[in-house]
Amino acid sequence: MLRKIRRAIATAINTVDKRFYIREYPDVGASGMDAADHYRRHGAEERRFPNGLVKALRMRRERVILPRTKRKPYTFESPTAARDGLFYLARSQPARKLEKAMLSVLPDFSGHSIVAHVVKLVDVSKVGAIDRIEPASSHTFREPAVYGESDQRPIRTVETPSTWIAQVLGARIIGGFQVVKGNQLVIYEPAADLRKGFVAGVWQYVSAINKSPGRAIVWFEHDRVVRLPEAVLISGRCSPNYFHWLIEYLTRLRPVMCRLGESRPPLLIDADMYPQEFESLKVVAGDWPIHLVGKRTLLEVEKLHIPSIPTFHPDWMDVPFWAGSALNPASLRFLRDRVYAAAGLTEGSAFTARRIYIARRQGRNILNAPDVERALESMGFEVVDTGQMGFLDQVKLFASAELIVGAMGAGFTNAIFCDSRCKMVAIGSPFGKRFSMQSNLASFAGADYLVVAGEHEKYTPGAEENNRDLNLLMESFSVSIDDLVGAVQVMTRRLEKGSSHFA
Repeated sequence: MLRKIRRAIATAINTVDKRFYIREYPDVGASGMDAADHYRRHGAEERRFPNGLVKALRMRRERVILPRTKRKPYTFESPTAARDGLFYLARSQPARKLEKAMLSVLPDFSGHSIVAHVVKLVDVSKVGAIDRIEPASSHTFREPAVYGESDQRPIRTVETPSTWIAQVLGARIIGGFQVVKGNQLVIYEPAADLRKGFVAGVWQYVSAINKSPGRAIVWFEHDRVVRLPEAVLISGRCSPNYFHWLIEYLTRLRPVMCRLGESRPPLLIDADMYPQEFESLKVVAGDWPIHLVGKRTLLEVEKLHIPSIPTFHPDWMDVPFWAGSALNPASLRFLRDRVYAAAGLTEGSAFTARRIYIARRQGRNILNAPDVERALESMGFEVVDTGQMGFLDQVKLFASAELIVGAMGAGFTNAIFCDSRCKMVAIGSPFGKRFSMQSNLASFAGADYLVVAGEHEKYTPGAEENNRDLNLLMESFSVSIDDLVGAVQVMTRRLEKGSSHFA
C-alpha cells in the first residue's frame, strides 16, 4: 500500500497539467509549444511548476517573508527561488527596497554565478551609436475576411519601424538576449519594452518594478562566461518559435549584410532553436560565421552590433490585433528572394493544383482535429505536418499549393513563400479571428486569405475586441465542419473564376 501511495504521489507531482501550465506561463502559450514538451525541455530546469499541487507545496516551503525586521527578507533554498521572491516583491515594492533586499539575499549564493541588478530601462539610442538606414514608413491593409460575416472590414494603417544598426560598447547579453550595459537594460525592440506590458521570453530574467517606472530587476544564473571582441545580435526573446524567427529575427540579416558584409562579425544565434530554423539561417546567411548561445551563457561583447527588428508585434493584450501587425515588405522580399534562389525556384515555377491541410500535432490545437482531417481528405486535401518537414521542403510545399487550409499558427508564416494564385483558409480561435499578421503575410505574397472562426464555450459576440486574457486566446477550440467546408467551397469557386482578393 505504501508503494502504491508513493507511486501515486510521484505521478501527481510529475504530471504536467496543461491548462494550469499555459495559464501560469503565458509565454509558453504564446510560443505554441506543447506544455508537457516545454516542461520536459525547459520548464523543469527553470523550476517552473508542472501543476497546482507542486506550486502549493513549493510556495509553502519557500514562503516569502517581507522585510519587517532585521532578519534577511528571504528563507529560500536556491537562487531561482530567491529570484522568484524578488520578482514577486517587484509587484509592490519600490526600487530602493528591492536593492536592499537583493544585497541581503546575494551572500547566501556567493558560490553561484549570478548577474543581479536593479537597472534603468534605456532606449538603445541613449547608449549606442546608430547607423540609420531607412526611415519608418506606413503599412496599410484590411483586416482579414471572416467566413459568414458580412460586415465591412476596416482599412488600417500602422507604422513600420525604421531600419538601423546600433553599436554598443561593453555590452553583456543574458538569458533571452537581453542587453545590459552597466546598470542599464537596453531596450532595442519596441515590442519587448517592459514598461508597456508582458514580454514573452523575458519574464524569467527580468521583471519590471511596478512602483518605480523605468526600473527593473535583472536576475540571471549562468555557468559559463564567453568574451567576444565583436558580434551581431540576431536571435531574440522568441527565437525558438518559427513564426517569430522568420519575420522578426532572420530578416535582421538584411541591414547586417548591407552594412557589415566586409567585416562579417559572428552572428549571435540561440542554441535552442529547431532544426528548420537553423536550416533557414544557413539558407539566408550562407557561410557567415555564427556563435551559438546557450540559455546559461553570459556573453560579454566589446563591440556589439544590434540591427533593428523590422516588425512590430507585441505580446500586450491592450492593443488591438491590427495595431501589432506591422510588416516591412522590403525585409520580406529580401527573405523570399534569397530562399527562392536557394531552393531553385522562380516566381510561379512550383505552382500546381495541390490542396494542403496543415495539421498541427503540438501546442494548442483544434479539439475536433480528426473530424477536420476526415472532412478535408474527402475533398481531396493532403494532410501534412510541417513540424516534421525541413525548411526548404516547407517553402516548396507552400509555393506549389493552390489551396491551403490550417490553424492560424506558426506554420502559416510560410505564406511568405506562396504563389500569388494561392488561396488560404485559416482556422482560428474566435477570440483571435481579427488577428491580422498571417493575413498580411498572405497579402504580401498576393495570396487570398479567409478566416474560419472556431468555437469556444467562453466566447460571446464582440469578445474578440475586448478580451485581455492571453491564456484565453491561446486555449484550444473546436471548429464547425459545415463552416469549414463552406469556406473551402468559397475559395474553390474563386479558383475556378480566377478571381483574387476579397473586396
